[in-house]
Amino acid sequence: MQIFFRKKFYELKTIKQSKREKEAQKSYLQKATPAELKIIFEHHRQDFEHGQDLALLDDSADIANMPVMMKSHRCDACRLIAMFLGQEFWRLEEVYSRFSRKLSEDVLYDGLEEFCKVKNWERVGLTQTALGLNPNTGKLILDEWRLTGPGYETWDIRGEVTATSQLWPTRFSKMCAELVESFGEEELYRFWKNVTADSTGEPKTSDLDDLLCFSGKSAECNRYRNPSKVKTEPKTISVLEEYRIFENEINERRRKEKERDRKNMIEEQKRLMNLAIEREKAAQSKAEAVTKTEKPKEEL
Repeated sequence: MQIFFRKKFYELKTIKQSKREKEAQKSYLQKATPAELKIIFEHHRQDFEHGQDLALLDDSADIANMPVMMKSHRCDACRLIAMFLGQEFWRLEEVYSRFSRKLSEDVLYDGLEEFCKVKNWERVGLTQTALGLNPNTGKLILDEWRLTGPGYETWDIRGEVTATSQLWPTRFSKMCAELVESFGEEELYRFWKNVTADSTGEPKTSDLDDLLCFSGKSAECNRYRNPSKVKTEPKTISVLEEYRIFENEINERRRKEKERDRKNMIEEQKRLMNLAIEREKAAQSKAEAVTKTEKPKEEL
């Protein structure tokens, strides 16, 4: 598989820097001309159709500067956490119970607490995936906005710009702790042991995301957008059987939510465009008034 390398990769920004950039973008939108906004909004619409969250578009809510995982990226985030958690279970067994392959309660609880800490999530971020190079222009053909991290399905197809800041590690850490608390350390470990018990391949690679991200209607990949073409549904039979029962319902719910978000985006763009038109008219009127007052002076 071809890997597309970028010049700007993982420039870790502080939360303050992220907030300053967001404020600058917001200020620019408040002063932009209708012609400038037309170009910006077209890019926003394209990004939205490619899976970008409304909260991460320049004209959107201040949630972009909060340590919460955006709904459009919660499925990817959950699956990334599940992937790394399976690897962590393997590592802990290698270190503490290499022969018995059974973690003690203390190791399990302490290990997962350490696993979810912010410092362990500094190599995850947001990218626009690439389909390949345009043979005519030599530029990347950009596709979906996805979360990415080493070893994840989007890692080898990450696009030209990967955006990350201290907010992303914080978001992952917070979501990781929430998932562990919700399912419980012992249940997560038990499920991982079950799905890797007959593994003929790499035991570190598992379908732990079936439990974390696909079990139940409110699971992250059922409640929110699942952008994956690699894993569109759970593989574990018991989880898959349950998933089939509500599959049509959750797909329809996600379709309606997408339509609602698209409508909200367009309405907000119209509002900002109308303000820009009013600003432009006011500026023109002011310029005309100045011209009229200057003409008599020139005649004298």
